[in-house]
Amino acid sequence: MHSTEAVSTCSGIYYDVGGAAGNYTNLSGSTVYKTFTSSNANRIRFNFQQLVLETGVDYLTVYDGPNNSYPIVGRYTGNLAPFSVVASGTSFTFGFNSNYQNTYSGWAATIECTTTPLQVYNMTSGTINTCTGIFYDNGGANTDYPNLDDRTQTFCSSNGQHLVAAFNPIQTDFAANDTLFAFDGNTVTSPLLAAYTQNSTIETLRKDLSKLGQKAY
Repeated sequence: MHSTEAVSTCSGIYYDVGGAAGNYTNLSGSTVYKTFTSSNANRIRFNFQQLVLETGVDYLTVYDGPNNSYPIVGRYTGNLAPFSVVASGTSFTFGFNSNYQNTYSGWAATIECTTTPLQVYNMTSGTINTCTGIFYDNGGANTDYPNLDDRTQTFCSSNGQHLVAAFNPIQTDFAANDTLFAFDGNTVTSPLLAAYTQNSTIETLRKDLSKLGQKAY
């Protein structure tokens, strides 16, 4: 059930505080966090069989790490069809917030562990050959990027196939006058694919070739 107790597991069913048969309770506007960590050092996955919350008022927020300073991978409300979330690493943190009135049946999710954690790449200056992983700014998963940061990072496919960079729109944003440029090749003289700045609409970048360059400043 949803509580503040941390859990290490690769199996079981995750319920709201009401359990299998009851509704969740009102929390008077506060947020309760619960962290799950895989017991076998692989990625952890939650398969939600149902999620029924008061629409636009009560929320279940999922963080991709061992506490709520890590990136948000989803924020859910309302009556949703079955869905799954998979951590990039070994932990998920869930934050549940409900208001002062109205409760619903909540959620039920089965738990499993899958594959080895994704490689993390914090932005540096250089070239990386890979086909999987998580790309963060130089601040990493749970810290802001620094001021006066000027870096160029190139990603090359390690198998000769096309590259895809799927940004998390919930967690991708920049301060005013800061920009992330994406180039269609291995240098900053390659054609410009995108330039993201404050309040930009974040799109998935698809590469026709096998190299993708990114520059931030």
